[in-house]
Amino acid sequence: MKTFYREFATLMNFLYWLPMFISVAVAIALSTVVIWWGGNYFKIKKIYKIIANIIAVALAIFIIPLHWTVPVKKEEQKAIAEYNERKEKYEAAKAVFDEQCKKAGEKIYRTVDNVDGIMLLKVWWENDTEDFTILSNEPMWEYAALTQIGGKNYIDNFLDNLQSNGIHGNVWKYQYVDVKTKNDNQIIKRFTRKEDKQKNGELNIEENPVNPARYAVTYETDVDPELRKHWVAGVTIKIIDQKTNELLAEKIVYSRALSIGKRKQGGAWRRTETCPDYKEIDEPISIFVRTVLKPQILEY
Repeated sequence: MKTFYREFATLMNFLYWLPMFISVAVAIALSTVVIWWGGNYFKIKKIYKIIANIIAVALAIFIIPLHWTVPVKKEEQKAIAEYNERKEKYEAAKAVFDEQCKKAGEKIYRTVDNVDGIMLLKVWWENDTEDFTILSNEPMWEYAALTQIGGKNYIDNFLDNLQSNGIHGNVWKYQYVDVKTKNDNQIIKRFTRKEDKQKNGELNIEENPVNPARYAVTYETDVDPELRKHWVAGVTIKIIDQKTNELLAEKIVYSRALSIGKRKQGGAWRRTETCPDYKEIDEPISIFVRTVLKPQILEY
């Protein structure tokens, strides 16, 4: 493979410089013809024709390559400057991100077993007012560090069936998810889902249930302008016992847009590096919540 790339680079160089050599050869040939034809026509001495021909050849050899190489040098210098600028941005962002990662991680103070449902005090609805593609290019986007999809998909994650200890017929799940709305009336909406043997059922919604969930999940986004200059975003996930106001667990996450310092930066927040590293986990928040507020094991 290395031999192929080396040969390919050689071929590209050859194809680039070949027209220059042809131009030089044509210029020398034309200047020679013109000088000797003009010299004979005006009866100029041979020595002067030779001197004129030498000067013309020297100019062709010097000026034409200069015409080709100066723009190339400028483009090369521009490319080097752009690379150095991207490298500087990348290294600065990485240094800021690494420093913030020292504060990242989970702290679990108490776990609760057999939890039938939870309350989400905040849900981000990224597609309500603006297009996600636009938002993902904004350094100050509030939800940049929330790596899960928001809206109903986020709610739905907590209602998923998870197989319990590999036992067929048992699932590990919440029966409902309460969501506190943003309006002044603080209406609580309870989301449940009917189970279907073939696929998960649609979500059902009930307003203001009689017994709202005791345990709640919320988040606080870190929109520090100094961090966002480097495309670094943070969020703290908190799990609370609403009856006692006890903080049961918290998780601090930082994200860094990977396209910063690259040639293309489209959809910067679409590809991020996180700490803690989520790797292949698609639903890190709901998984963290389940480790603290352990759902009931149900038979079906």
